[in-house]
Amino acid sequence: MWLSSIDSTLLRHSDTKTDTVWKSGKVLTTPVETSTSIETHTSNIEITVAPNPFSTTTKISGLTNGTLKIVTLSGVQVYSQVIQENTVEIDRGGLSSGIYFLQVITNSGVVTTKKVVVQ
Repeated sequence: MWLSSIDSTLLRHSDTKTDTVWKSGKVLTTPVETSTSIETHTSNIEITVAPNPFSTTTKISGLTNGTLKIVTLSGVQVYSQVIQENTVEIDRGGLSSGIYFLQVITNSGVVTTKKVVVQ
């Protein structure tokens, strides 16, 4: 594939996995990183949400130190709480009826996500 601009040209070599760039009269060849996999980290944290669906309050257990967030399907955070206990009770508060994602982010950065339904 050739890409060109005013003073540079790029040639991608798929057979040698390198790029050759001619820029301002100089030739530069660089290796190209090609990855066809996505690294996945799985959480071994078992979080329980009960009742789910809920209309007034729900208990979330199996927690570890970190942050608990409730996020809409479009990614808007509507609730956040620092957690230092194994179990917390969440009040519906101003949450509209619908489906949300409950995210638990441990202090070490592990994210566990559960679907919760507010009636």
